[in-house]
Amino acid sequence: MPLIVTLHGYDILVDWTSKYGVRHFKQYEVIVRKVLTYADAIIVASNAVRQETLKLCKCYDKIYLIPNGVDVLRFNPNLDGSKIRHRLGIHSEFVIFTVRHHEPKYGIEYLIRAIPLVLKKRDDVRFIIGGDGLLRRYHEKLARKLGVDRYVIFTGTIPMAELPFYYVASDVVVVPSLQEA
Repeated sequence: MPLIVTLHGYDILVDWTSKYGVRHFKQYEVIVRKVLTYADAIIVASNAVRQETLKLCKCYDKIYLIPNGVDVLRFNPNLDGSKIRHRLGIHSEFVIFTVRHHEPKYGIEYLIRAIPLVLKKRDDVRFIIGGDGLLRRYHEKLARKLGVDRYVIFTGTIPMAELPFYYVASDVVVVPSLQEA
C-alpha cells in the first residue's frame, strides 16, 4: 500500500530558539526522516515546507506542492457583513480584522503594538481581534496600557458559521504569526 505524507509546518519546520516544531525532540527528528525516506509521495503546503523537506531527504521527484485552499462559496466577497459591523457598533470606520488563538506563537502582541503606528496615519480605524486563549487578558491589558483599547474590539471565540461575515465586514485581514508554514 502506498504511503502518502502531508506536511503542514509544525511537523517539519523547526525553530530551535523557541522550540517550535516536533523535530526539536531528537526522537521525532529520527522518525520524521525515516517516514520521508519511505514515503511514496509527500504533499507540502508551502515552499518553506518544501525547502525544509528537501534538507531532510533528497526526494525531489516525490514532493508535490498543494497550497491550502479555501471554500469560495462560503468565503466570498458577495456576503453581507453589515450585521457584524452593526452588532459591533462599527459604521464607516476602516476595519482591520484578525482571528487567532491568543498564544505566543501567533504574535497578536505585535499587531496590538502596531496600532499606535496605524493611528498616526488615520484614526478612523477599528481593530477586531477574534479568538480566545491563554494570552487574551494580557492582550486586552496591553491595549489599555498603550491607550488604544477604544480602537480594539476583542470578540472572543467566533462561531465558524459567522467567520465569513467577519472577513467580508473587514477592509484588511491580518494573520500574525511568528511561525507558520
